[in-house]
Amino acid sequence: MWDEQQTTGKDLPEIGQVTGDPSFYLERLEEFTRKTGIALVYSDRIAPARGLAEKGKITLLPEQTPAETFATLVHELAHSDMHFGERRADTNKRVRETEAESVAYVVCTAIGLDSGTSSRDYVVVVVMLSPVLRDRVNVGFCRCQRNISKRCASPDRPYG
Repeated sequence: MWDEQQTTGKDLPEIGQVTGDPSFYLERLEEFTRKTGIALVYSDRIAPARGLAEKGKITLLPEQTPAETFATLVHELAHSDMHFGERRADTNKRVRETEAESVAYVVCTAIGLDSGTSSRDYVVVVVMLSPVLRDRVNVGFCRCQRNISKRCASPDRPYG
């Protein structure tokens, strides 16, 4: 095990922050999550991850800003909605992360949050380490866009 101060080279990349005020959307999204039968819990045991989606449960890192909490919850809800069914076997972690982060970016932007470089950073650091995936990103983004449109058109409209 090495301490960071014992290493040399460039600093490790950091993922940017989502900023702004999600207003009533955060409470509305938390309520929607619970109404759909997904347990929503907060725990520091998942650190350094900001969120974790499991079938029927989403865990969020406490002490995030409201904007970060909203973005993380949208990201994890996208996983819950798109990645625990039959399609899971047809994807890999990189594709699933790209899709979930694409949903988070679009939804955060739609309610006026500033994602800055956070989504780009996340995709570059976590996802784009494989050049083969670059061609699949556009396909995944289109799938996410259809998913968001479907959700926004639903009677519960969790995303706005």
